[in-house]
Amino acid sequence: MCVQFLIESLFGLRRAKFQDHPAVQPELDLVEEEDQLSHEVSLSDEIDPEIALDIFKPDPQFTENEKHYEELKNQMLGEDSDDNDASDAEEDSDDEEEDESEEEEEKMKIKDETETKI
Repeated sequence: MCVQFLIESLFGLRRAKFQDHPAVQPELDLVEEEDQLSHEVSLSDEIDPEIALDIFKPDPQFTENEKHYEELKNQMLGEDSDDNDASDAEEDSDDEEEDESEEEEEKMKIKDETETKI
């Protein structure tokens, strides 16, 4: 009886075209309709797979680019380099704790030397 009532109420919501439950809440609808871009692709259209993007190309100047990126990020976000050093120290301590917990887990493993297969 309860299941039937739930099903009937769901069908009632569907018949009302979910008027009480909008797909996008008005406070979250931030992009105007004329500014929205939609991409429609049909099954008969030929699509360029862009195979060149599947190939990894190492960056020979990775460290330099990474430093440049960090500088830009700090400028844009207004972060100090001291904050990054502190977070790095926290990450190192977390790594040490993980290593200790892994060692404890290895010690806790039980070795079955009874030669019985269960």
